[in-house]
Amino acid sequence: MSIWDMPPVGKAVEITKQSEKELDVAKEVIEKEKAEIVRRKITLARELSESRECFPFTGINPYNYQETKAVEEEYPGYFTPIDELIAKFKQEGMKVVFGKNTENGDVFILPFGSDDIENDGVLPKIFQVTDNMNEKLRELMLLGRN
Repeated sequence: MSIWDMPPVGKAVEITKQSEKELDVAKEVIEKEKAEIVRRKITLARELSESRECFPFTGINPYNYQETKAVEEEYPGYFTPIDELIAKFKQEGMKVVFGKNTENGDVFILPFGSDDIENDGVLPKIFQVTDNMNEKLRELMLLGRN
């Protein structure tokens, strides 16, 4: 494109302003979608935690398992090792609990017999989902992946 093919300066400014408006609208839509996801997570977590139901352990996604092991090696003793948590989940089952910032969708999965969110709390997004699991729990785990 040569200088003669370019739009006049006034037109370029108009195009830039239009692009900025479109970008602002897109950002607003994304923020609304994020807020809706957080609201849905809170609703699901509230229903699941208030049910006090013990859910069967579905497994940890292999990628997340490896990622967690790497974090353990970098920060030993910072939280309960994932292999110990897996053993607890297999033995006890799992439950849904809120973290400190409920309004932000701060949700964790704990072994059913634990109340130690700081050390035993696991993000729902790292669990494997299965066809025969609780529908609300599946949705919660999938929402956490967005």
